Amino acid sequence: STDSSGEICDIYARDDNRVKVFRTPNRGVSSARNMGICNSNGSFILFVDSDDFIETYAVHALVEGHKQSHADMVVGAFNKIRDGSVIVEVRDFKTNQLLTKKGLADYTMSYLHNPRQNQLLMSSWAKLFQSVTIKNNNVLFNTELHTFEDVAFNFNYLKNTETVYFLKE
Repeated sequence: STDSSGEICDIYARDDNRVKVFRTPNRGVSSARNMGICNSNGSFILFVDSDDFIETYAVHALVEGHKQSHADMVVGAFNKIRDGSVIVEVRDFKTNQLLTKKGLADYTMSYLHNPRQNQLLMSSWAKLFQSVTIKNNNVLFNTELHTFEDVAFNFNYLKNTETVYFLKE
């Protein structure tokens, strides 16, 4: 990276032994995420893009969602923000919702027909993935894709799941 993000990561790693820093030539977001996946050792994987932020309670909410549902993936809602103000709250469900294969197939078809309507599958962030599902099924980001790589990753992951838990928040 051409900014000081590497040094910022080094500070976090120095202060928290759970944080690991890996350096590689810039090959794009998919390559970076794949390196993170391959070097991860926890039960879950969560992605946060460089232009995003997460609320302080977000990881806790996703993990609690997994504890409650035992789902293969937990999906959080999100806000679109411009100039520091929320412009759109993206909530596909009014209550927490556990979808099994049939409900997930219906939700996915609805997304494919109108991606702007059901937006919770369009990105890899705001989701808690099970590491074992990713690693056992070799689910990685396609480094040849430069757009919609998140959607491709999500669909590859979903092929290996039975349930997805959508949080209302």
